[in-house]
Amino acid sequence: MKSPILFKTLTLLSLFLLIPFSMIANVPVIANTLNTPTNTEQPKRLKRTLSGHTAPVRALTLSASGQVLASGSDDKTIKLWNATTGALLYTLTGHREGIKSIVFTPDEQTLISTSFDNTIKFWNT
Repeated sequence: MKSPILFKTLTLLSLFLLIPFSMIANVPVIANTLNTPTNTEQPKRLKRTLSGHTAPVRALTLSASGQVLASGSDDKTIKLWNATTGALLYTLTGHREGIKSIVFTPDEQTLISTSFDNTIKFWNT
């Protein structure tokens, strides 16, 4: 199917370059297969969905140990999740507007959040 297009392209190219088509037609074409996916690769599958916020989630952070995931939402809450099981651990409330960003301290003892209410809050975890 693509041979006519290739033939026309090479013919036009030979006209512009003033090279006889017969010289171009004898050049072997080799496909690059270095980055081609193989049939042995497994498709990516959804592992887990966490539900609980009542508005869009705007911020996520994972604790240094990888055990706790924190999510911040426009519903003005921060939810702490068990990253392994997906279980909801705690819901933190106190901001008057949606959550802008969240981060765990390296020792995982404190969660810091910012909000569109122009405040920064420190939470014991």
